[in-house]
Amino acid sequence: MLATTVFRCGNDSRQPIWMGCGGAFWRRLKGVGLIVEPHIAWQLGQGRIFFWHDCWMGDMTLAQMFLHRKHTSVQGLVPVDVIIQKRILAHMASRCQCCSEIETIQHVFIDSPVAHQVWQHFSAIFGIPLKFVHWRGDIDLAPHFGITLISPTPNPPTLVYWRAPSAGSAKINTDGCINDGFVSSGSVIRDHTGCCIRAFFAGYGDIFILEAELRVILQGIELARRMGLVDLWIETDSTLAVHCISRGGGPWVIQSILRRIRHLLSFDQDTIFYIFREENQVADSLAFEGWDRRHYQEYKPSNLPCRSLGLI
Repeated sequence: MLATTVFRCGNDSRQPIWMGCGGAFWRRLKGVGLIVEPHIAWQLGQGRIFFWHDCWMGDMTLAQMFLHRKHTSVQGLVPVDVIIQKRILAHMASRCQCCSEIETIQHVFIDSPVAHQVWQHFSAIFGIPLKFVHWRGDIDLAPHFGITLISPTPNPPTLVYWRAPSAGSAKINTDGCINDGFVSSGSVIRDHTGCCIRAFFAGYGDIFILEAELRVILQGIELARRMGLVDLWIETDSTLAVHCISRGGGPWVIQSILRRIRHLLSFDQDTIFYIFREENQVADSLAFEGWDRRHYQEYKPSNLPCRSLGLI
């Protein structure tokens, strides 16, 4: 991400053709990278340092070590707060860890106080004005670079445990997991005393993990309705599943599942929550059983798997 100058190979190999850090030029270069690579020079400072073709690492140049390097943009890929707000949680608050500004790509990489310190440090090393660099704040390493970081005060620990629903209600905990490309799920239904009413696991095979999270929620609701249960509290550790059910969206492969879930739910009585994974251990253990056995199976309280029974 250093500011660079790209040069044309020809009679004068130092003739500049473009200056910048991204855009359509780089996208075109990616398509013919292996062809044009020998004809690109990366110049630092006065041109006496060649980034890719000088030996920085023993007997090999960086060009030899990274034969298939790619030039990509991080815009839209780094999960800063504004990206999460745009894609998942529209009402999430945003605050940078090093100051009180909103966390954007521009702020994190360029405008923040820590980014300014890092730019100044590397500018002095290379003797050139660098413009784009990023430092996320390794507290142990920073002093070796002469950088002082103010560590934010950590939040106090939160006690996490399963909370019982109100009397007359039932709670459904669900979880999906993927291991070695095989997707499975598990769910447990409990009453207001914490006693297990029903539990199940299922093996789905090679499907999208979000689809598995929604499938197990649907199966849990269907099972509860067959047993005559109303006023359901549904808990999952998938924020994306909760978002898709409550606000819509998502890929086309999950739309039929979402319609069936909304048809079965009564939003006046039923509620769906996101919880920490530590609160979801019973469903997580059942999802592992589903991966191990790779089929659908229901359990009554009397024949629960030992590990799941021990977690209730």
